[in-house]
Amino acid sequence: MTFSQFYQQGGVFMHLITLCVIAGVSSLVLRARDARRTMSTPQRPTALDGGTTPWLIAAGLMFGVAGTLMGVIELAAALRTIPMESWPMALSRGGQITVYPLTWAMLAFGPLVLVHAGLRHFEGRMKAVVARQTRAL
Repeated sequence: MTFSQFYQQGGVFMHLITLCVIAGVSSLVLRARDARRTMSTPQRPTALDGGTTPWLIAAGLMFGVAGTLMGVIELAAALRTIPMESWPMALSRGGQITVYPLTWAMLAFGPLVLVHAGLRHFEGRMKAVVARQTRAL
């Protein structure tokens, strides 16, 4: 199976997940830029917060769950249209396809979660350094 087949068989939820990933990457890039700006000019710190990344990750994972649930509903409806003797074969193939949106969400957001956690840790350390520098002045 190619990636394009995997993506197409996942349905419309794959697009929603991908849009959340793109927005999440954009949010992380903006946060990294703000962190770099704060490092270069600690006198004027920018707001170092979590941004929208956690919300985008949660939304993307929920789209994955919703896509999987919709796939299960569609699989049940499709099974009713074929003879019962064919159910095991249809269920084995349809069962694989139903989890594609959740699989895509987990694969796409895994690296985002790791980068977000690392950036969040770095931002916390920077806030402490900036706070110490401001108290010293």
